[in-house]
This record gives sequence, C-alpha cells and structure tokens, in this order.
Amino acid sequence: MRTLAGQVRHTFYKITLPWSDEGFRLLPSNLLLRLDGPYARSSRPAFEQGVESFSSASIRSTSKQVRPELNGLFREEDYPAADKLRKKFGVKLEILPIPTGNDFRVQMSAEDRRAWPARSTPMFASL
Repeated sequence: MRTLAGQVRHTFYKITLPWSDEGFRLLPSNLLLRLDGPYARSSRPAFEQGVESFSSASIRSTSKQVRPELNGLFREEDYPAADKLRKKFGVKLEILPIPTGNDFRVQMSAEDRRAWPARSTPMFASL
C-alpha cells in the first residue's frame, strides 16, 4: 500500500507545484488534461486495486495467522471488516480557485491598489 500511495503522490507531485504549508499544490492549467488523463488511467486504478487486494485478502490472512499467536487474547473486533478498512484509503482530487489581483476577496482602496505592486515585488522576489 505504501508503494502504491507513493506512486500516486509522485505522479501528482511531478506535474504540480507547492503552494501552501497545508499541502495545497498548484497545477498549471496546461497540465489539467494530463492530470485527468495518465493519472486517472494508471496511478489511481492501480491504487484502488491495491486497496481492494489489501482490504479483502490481507485482513483475512492476518487475523487467521495471529489468532493462534495471541492465544486467548485475540479479539475479532480488532480486525475491521474489509468494507470498513477500504474506506480508510482513498484518492481525492479537489480543484480550487486561487485568488488573483482582481479577486483578492479584500476591498483595497485606490491608494493601496496603486502601491501594491511596488510593495509586493520586493516581498515576492526574496522567496
């Protein structure tokens, strides 16, 4: 599962750029179809198949294997059903707009609008 999750993440990171500390990333608009194409046709289905294999076969075999090892300490409820386990894994893609100068969600005075380019250029140049 870690390998499959890493492959999905690697594919996504390869065509996006970091945006915030919360994990948001920027996707250049010319790569939107690439994300929807190769990503959707290769990485995501492979991940979902891996989740399916892990959740059905792995839990059954693990619980059967550890039952004798745990002797009387084995508890069936410690091993979730396959459908419950399947819901713990997933790939979610959300596309959100980013603010632009015209859509800053803050009303600037005319004076601030004139001064903003002069203030922001040095600020962003140091990044």
